[in-house]
Amino acid sequence: MTTNEEQKFLHELEKKLWTSANKLLPSLDASQYKHVVLGLVFLKYVSDSFGIRRDELTEQFKNPANRYFLDPEEFGGEESEDYQAEINTELECVIIILKPMYSVCLKLLVGNFCKTRTKSVSPVK
Repeated sequence: MTTNEEQKFLHELEKKLWTSANKLLPSLDASQYKHVVLGLVFLKYVSDSFGIRRDELTEQFKNPANRYFLDPEEFGGEESEDYQAEINTELECVIIILKPMYSVCLKLLVGNFCKTRTKSVSPVK
């Protein structure tokens, strides 16, 4: 998945999660709803932090003084597709490392949501 596709996916996921949380608002007590919203806020924080880190890494790949420097001349110049592809490949390596952590955060969010949702439903008599 390219960086743009990843960002588009995360943006759409964020929209769907907020829409779902807003639909729950009338049916949940505030003490339960806060767990859902705080989980969404944390997920947004993780997403934003990753975006910032991705930008920092991209700058490091382009900075000759940095140990992560990728010399554009080895790839046909700074504007070449090969150079951009190499930077994206390096970023994909970071994504592969961070994706499991992101997935764990998402599973915890969904798990807490399910627990909250189950507690708010009264048993059928």
